[in-house]
Formats: sequence, structure tokens, C-alpha cells
Amino acid sequence: MKRLFKNIALSHQVILTDISHAAIRNCKEAAAAAHQQFYSKLGDHITGLNLYRAYEGLPRKQQLAWCQEHFVSARSLQKAVDIFQQLHQQLVQLKLPIASAGTEVELVLKALVAGLFTNAARRQLNGEIPIFVSCDHLAP
Repeated sequence: MKRLFKNIALSHQVILTDISHAAIRNCKEAAAAAHQQFYSKLGDHITGLNLYRAYEGLPRKQQLAWCQEHFVSARSLQKAVDIFQQLHQQLVQLKLPIASAGTEVELVLKALVAGLFTNAARRQLNGEIPIFVSCDHLAP
């Protein structure tokens, strides 16, 4: 009798395991589909910008549900909003002009290249990537 009960218990465990694997697979597929609407072939930064703009345009009360529906971290997006607000306040305090790129993605990409340029490196023929102390070495 114990052996029969053990076999029944094991078969239930196998069924539950199969169900959990299917649920995970379905969840991953749903997340990929939800993320696809924000995807940009121009890169991860523009994809992130698309996601941020969609989140920021929502009323505050809807943001958490929207994040859950789109499989994104509400905490991370709220942190991005907080950082944006801090940068905006600093620009106002410094009396610097504030302008949006709007739909001009090329302007955003140019700003990213200008800001990330100092992190650029060129792989050498031997496969090593040199560490540059200044940008003087990067000039063609």
C-alpha cells in the first residue's frame, strides 16, 4: 500500500513539474511579446527610451498595473523617472536650456555617442582591448 501511495505521489509531482515548466515557458513568451512593442532596431537605449516614454505617459495610479502587464520592473522605471527629475532640476538651477528631442531619434543617438565616447575602445590585432586614460589615443 505504501508503494502504491508513493507511486501516485511521484506521478503527481511529475505532472506538477510539467505544468510549472509549461507555465514558465508561457510566461516567457508573454513577456517577449509584451516587450516586442517597445523594441527598436537602433539599439537597447532607444528600446529603453520607448519603454520609459510609454510608462511616463500613464497616470500614476495605472503605472504599477501597466508594469506587471508588460513584464517590466516598476521600481526600475520609477528610479529612471526620479533621475530624470533630478537632472531636470539641475538644468533649471544652472539656467541651461531644456529641449526635447521629441521623435528625432538621431539626436538622442548623437547625444549617447557624445556621452559614451570616452568609454570607447578599439580591439587590437592580438585581440587585446587597450585601456585609454585620455581620448587622444582614439583619434584616427
